[in-house]
Amino acid sequence: MEGFNTVKFAYPRNSPTYSTTKMERAMNNFQMKPLSFAPIGIVALAALSMAAAAQSTHQSADRGACGVSLSARFIEGAPTDRFEISNNSADGWSVTSATFDLAPAPAGLIFDTENGGGGLQVFQPFEASDSTAKLAGTSGLSDGGTSLTIDFASFAPGETFAFTIDIDDSLENSARSQTQVVGNEIEGAVLTAAITGSGGRSITIEGTFGAYAFADVQPVDCG
Repeated sequence: MEGFNTVKFAYPRNSPTYSTTKMERAMNNFQMKPLSFAPIGIVALAALSMAAAAQSTHQSADRGACGVSLSARFIEGAPTDRFEISNNSADGWSVTSATFDLAPAPAGLIFDTENGGGGLQVFQPFEASDSTAKLAGTSGLSDGGTSLTIDFASFAPGETFAFTIDIDDSLENSARSQTQVVGNEIEGAVLTAAITGSGGRSITIEGTFGAYAFADVQPVDCG
């Protein structure tokens, strides 16, 4: 290369030497820097470990003072919609019931469970899906209604419960027609759950579905 003198540069022991330009030598030195600054890698690993520990602590704190937490999501489907509930609580806390209230959602959501009822076209009654939690029964559900309560025979931490049903909206300018509920249309719907601890302590927790069709259900009061 013009403008650069040829010099001798030796690699570490047992490596051959060769002639190279100052520019190439600088590049080689740059490539070898990770070997010269190994302690920085150790510091980086320590930082990652601390971040992981902090995240774990944050996730535990998200359970609240009671160690109680549920999450739920809504999945729009054709011809049926699907709800999934997960018990993310600490050991000993079991969900005894969960109530879905669609009324607070601005989209005017209703359950469409019967042919020719309050919904449009396709309908779907409540049907439990493959789940680790055990269903005891349901109540409060009606075609064109906005409320559904699910009772559980068992719903321990780490378990999930899923079910299918049909939900329609009442918007005149619905994003995908009134028979399909997109994520932001279920925003505002409320999930209230009763959960009992191993010592018989019972509390009620509540969460609201957001624009991305998820609800994080946390205790309002652990007292």
